[in-house]
Amino acid sequence: MDERRRAQALTTQWAAKVWQDHRRGLPLEGEAVEVAYCMEHHQEWWPIWESLESSQDSGITIEGPEGEVNPLLHVQLDATVKRQIDGDNPKDVKTIYNLLRAKGLGEFDAIHVIDLALTDEIWRMSKEIRDFNESRYIIKARHYASQAIQRRK
Repeated sequence: MDERRRAQALTTQWAAKVWQDHRRGLPLEGEAVEVAYCMEHHQEWWPIWESLESSQDSGITIEGPEGEVNPLLHVQLDATVKRQIDGDNPKDVKTIYNLLRAKGLGEFDAIHVIDLALTDEIWRMSKEIRDFNESRYIIKARHYASQAIQRRK
């Protein structure tokens, strides 16, 4: 098994344990808290979470409205943004989130808008072999927030 598939398998096993522990009401720590919270709020994927432990395929993807989606990666992004909001770091992310909520977006709709900017920054980091650029991330998040607000009008 190559390193990438091994890492995917470990992520799948970890996510399976997080979900099982969450469903059993066991205490979670660290990033598992936010991941479980985000898994819980994606009820459409509960059957996937329930089958993670027995899953042989570590590269889980499903067809979504905008193409293929990896639900595990998606909830990791959601959890990262939630951690940023809850920790108020970077500060502008919470401000953008609060603006989106004030304009009528639901909790996860607002998180998903910010996810777009985080995905852009991660993609750019990997393509350009650069460090995370917080100011570029915030600029993108503001841009996507503005677009989301305009669509609501």
